[in-house]
Amino acid sequence: MNKVGSLKNKKSQEEIVGFVVVIVLIAVIALVFLGLSLTKKQEPIESRQVSNLLGAMLQYTTDCSVYKPAYETFRDLAKSCYEGMQCSSGIPACQGLKETAEKMLNAAMPNMGIDRPVSAYHLNISYSTTQSTFGMKQQADILALSKGKCSGNTLSAKELVPLDAGDIEIVLKFCY
Repeated sequence: MNKVGSLKNKKSQEEIVGFVVVIVLIAVIALVFLGLSLTKKQEPIESRQVSNLLGAMLQYTTDCSVYKPAYETFRDLAKSCYEGMQCSSGIPACQGLKETAEKMLNAAMPNMGIDRPVSAYHLNISYSTTQSTFGMKQQADILALSKGKCSGNTLSAKELVPLDAGDIEIVLKFCY
């Protein structure tokens, strides 16, 4: 009778170990899914303040003059950059666009960092066609600027500048 009782104990111990293994596996899978859902990036929030800053940037008169004597606005300089033009000073329009964007964004956010409300910015200027070839939208990057590390929520604004058969899309994002 001792042997029969020990076999029953052994069998019930194996069942308990199997049950614990299943529970541990379910807990690990649940933790993985919870971690993935918490680290999922949130969509940028459209912001009136960022939109106002972007609007002011587009109206800013740059140091670049493609056609003398008129100096280009930031908006027009983006068009000139896409078209491969040069400033009258001899520098490419894209270099003038980059330098102007960096100067304006650094002036707007001089004390950016981890311990500040705004930790990073991203400026992306690209050209996309409104007419598509075989149903595919074509896109070409013009300028991409980033400073800082984005680890939280974002505020953003977007402007479209019409050009030929497409648009120049200017997107400005601030991370906080």
